[in-house]
Amino acid sequence: MNLGLLTNVYGTVANITLLGVIVSILVALFLGGALANVYWGSSGTNSSKGYAITLALLPAIITMIVLLVSSNFGAGIAVAGAFALIKFKSAAGTAKEIVSIFIDISFGIACGTGYVLLGLMYGAVILGIYYCYMKAPFWENHKSDRVRLLEIEVKSEEDKKLLVSKIMGVCESVKLIMERGVTKKGKTHIQNTYKVKLKGVDENDLIKCIQNLGIKVKYKVSRVDKNKNSML
Repeated sequence: MNLGLLTNVYGTVANITLLGVIVSILVALFLGGALANVYWGSSGTNSSKGYAITLALLPAIITMIVLLVSSNFGAGIAVAGAFALIKFKSAAGTAKEIVSIFIDISFGIACGTGYVLLGLMYGAVILGIYYCYMKAPFWENHKSDRVRLLEIEVKSEEDKKLLVSKIMGVCESVKLIMERGVTKKGKTHIQNTYKVKLKGVDENDLIKCIQNLGIKVKYKVSRVDKNKNSML
């Protein structure tokens, strides 16, 4: 089997072989896993495990779809696109999530049509650029890039006051936007949500501050969903 850069591993539609299918799916899984790792590494605490798994598996799924309708390439693209629209219908995705879905689609189409070497070369280039852009500082000057939602759960008012006093040291401002008490095993816990503005664009200082408090705190740090970060 000659695997030139633009050589289809199937030769023709009628010559689809088990080896070609296996190679295509394995390459699709590799490219999906690479994208999931790049997404996870560039997102930090904002990463979703479920979404990363989706990114890892989606190229292989699209590859199989294209293979199953290989006699009608247009139908294959239409079906793959319909699957991608599930993301748009389920929730308003961020620009980063949407572009990662389209990268996944391109991986799946490349592998499903047999251009695995071209897919690998394209993947290496696009993932390298994607990661560099996500880590580059030159688009992180806006104040909105430093705004986070901090969700916490503590056992007492004293723990809450200690937490707020400590995070004030790494934040420009801390604003309480929701407070409630929940009962667990007969004990009341405090669940609060704060909107905080970081002194820098990296929330690692905030996370380390919470982890070094010496008290048990359940927390979640996430970006504020803003329209300009959403494609919908």
